[in-house]
Amino acid sequence: LPPRQLWDWWCGGLTVRDAFLVCLWLGLALTYLRSTIIKQVNKATNKPNFLELRIKGVGKATGETLRGMVMLIFLPISRSSFLKWLTGQEFSTLIKYHRWISYGTFVIVAMHSGIFFVYWGCNGDIVGMLTWKTEAGAD
Repeated sequence: LPPRQLWDWWCGGLTVRDAFLVCLWLGLALTYLRSTIIKQVNKATNKPNFLELRIKGVGKATGETLRGMVMLIFLPISRSSFLKWLTGQEFSTLIKYHRWISYGTFVIVAMHSGIFFVYWGCNGDIVGMLTWKTEAGAD
């Protein structure tokens, strides 16, 4: 796909099939993200601090989306992956898909982190959440 030099530099080449698979993966990830955001935001509609709860809901939704994406990162990197048999692709091509899924996952991780930094800042918890504690327990 044009511009060829960009795709060769960024991801080692992009065929029409690769573009279709990436768009399919991106569409599924965004659809799941949208549905979880709507579900989380609807929980906070009629509460007095609904803006803070909506920010937290979007942060939780991005975290829920990460669960599936992190699992997808590791599917194509095994040399005996069923994806190699299913698609007939070489191992080097599957590594390329692994890199693309990792890039997308990194973007969602950055969104998740940024949203929770904003939420902690709104609540005044940011110093408490970012300090290292040695006692047991989780938030």
